[in-house]
Amino acid sequence: MEQTEKKTSILVAPIMAATVAIMVVTLLTVIGELQPGWKDWLKGAFTHHWLGKGALALAAFLVSWVLLVPTNRLSDERRVETAWRWLFWTGVFATVALALLFMIEARRS
Repeated sequence: MEQTEKKTSILVAPIMAATVAIMVVTLLTVIGELQPGWKDWLKGAFTHHWLGKGALALAAFLVSWVLLVPTNRLSDERRVETAWRWLFWTGVFATVALALLFMIEARRS
């Protein structure tokens, strides 16, 4: 493995963990908008629902990172590029999904 591949291979786990964190925040936001009890639970447990989402997303990020670290040894430049693509498209999808959700919710009000 070349020196460059060693440097980039360590990126796969945190990039994929960030992808998981985006999914978690998006899912928690959707659930919170559709199930008010969930948002109330987050407020009660963390003093504010966004603090709760942040704490749960951070936990998901850290757990995912630890679980995905072994994949770093198997990584090459192609896997790093794939991980970046997953992160990008997950962010795009999450943004569109949340925008649509809030537009739908705004029309109902």
